[in-house]
Amino acid sequence: MKHVMLSSGWSFGTNPFPAFRSEMSYGRNQNDREFIGVNGVVPDQSGVLPENVFKVIKTKEGAILIVAGEDNSPRCLLFAGSAGGFRGSVAIFQEATTGKILKECSAGNACDSGIEVAVILDVNQSVGFYSTGRRTDEVIVHTWNGSAIETKTWEKQDWDRRNDPARSEENVNWISGNFRIVQLHGNDVSNGVTLENGELTRSTFDDVGIMAHGFGIPMEGSHELSVVRFGRDMHNELVIAPAKDGESVAQDRIAVLVHEYSPGSGAKRWPSFHIDWDNAGQVEKLSSAYRGKGSGSDTYTLVIVPSDWAENIGGQFINERDFGGQTLSYKPGQTGKKESNLPSELLIAFQGDESRVRMFMDKVVALPSNRLDAHTIQVCGRARVKSHLEEVSGDPEFFMGVDPNRVARYVSEVHFSQEGGVREVPQRTGGSSLGSLGDAFAKLGL
Repeated sequence: MKHVMLSSGWSFGTNPFPAFRSEMSYGRNQNDREFIGVNGVVPDQSGVLPENVFKVIKTKEGAILIVAGEDNSPRCLLFAGSAGGFRGSVAIFQEATTGKILKECSAGNACDSGIEVAVILDVNQSVGFYSTGRRTDEVIVHTWNGSAIETKTWEKQDWDRRNDPARSEENVNWISGNFRIVQLHGNDVSNGVTLENGELTRSTFDDVGIMAHGFGIPMEGSHELSVVRFGRDMHNELVIAPAKDGESVAQDRIAVLVHEYSPGSGAKRWPSFHIDWDNAGQVEKLSSAYRGKGSGSDTYTLVIVPSDWAENIGGQFINERDFGGQTLSYKPGQTGKKESNLPSELLIAFQGDESRVRMFMDKVVALPSNRLDAHTIQVCGRARVKSHLEEVSGDPEFFMGVDPNRVARYVSEVHFSQEGGVREVPQRTGGSSLGSLGDAFAKLGL
């Protein structure tokens, strides 16, 4: 018999008598201890017993002992352990355990847990542990091959499916058609997707969300796809594969990997990007992954949509700092952002509300230029600008809830030339020129 120590949770000591001991403590009334007495044999400095010169016996009283004696069997005496995930647990996984458990020591609290076992394994026998917790759901199996311990870790889902047949053309339920695939992120539309190690994945906080399992592509490294087909496997999970040679590609529909997001810390002044799915047109959702913990959030959704859908949505998004979050719907026939002849800085300040922009422009036009102080408007801080323009206009709601610093430059440009003199201003009705800034703002269209 051979002795293998895989865990530091067991140690050999002689006080008060020679024994291998394991002790756990996770707080008051949350502890455990176990031991196996040793007689006539001494482990080496690493705690391992000499091979074939010890036996494991059971006394008449039921105690397990390790004693001196010859045992030339190919068996293994294994000391091993495992830990549970955060706020989870760990236990012997009976489904993967075929050896004889001699001792089990286990304890835990609300956040942490552990287990240690002593087990005898014949050749090809195993002991398994199942650990759960936040972002933990795995099976660890230790198998004795006659000369060494082989250890393998499985995700629980992979363990449950380990005997499933491989995906094939015959056992995947394919969705009809080949599709060009693009990615949509705000106003950015890019062609193709990248599969890593055989899967289309996206990061979701600390985990990786599987959007689709690759089929017919290398299972290692990265692989680019621009025209694809989709199917559902025996577990109804999405499968993505290269388009079949010789088959036509849909012209009226495309696949889009949509990235919706709310910016995290350090980027809060940039707009969020979301889709109004109730008004997104003819959409077939295939898969999604979500990250909503920590700062900001991300949602990835794989969809089949009309061929102009990505450009239609992306073309509406205004990716300007301080513009504010946008939830966009599909507008058939619209190929880009609606052109506006209103000043861009006012559109941003008023979150794209053109009616409020025009109301504010009317207020600016109505200001008496000879009462405006250029130094206050162009140089002074927010409070003085606000006080000055509200006093001159006689309107305590002159700024309509907008930060004065965001619109003071426009007031200055309308009422003062670059040399500091009074400049021509548009009338409140009609389409007068803006003087030297007319080329920059075009006609107001008021």
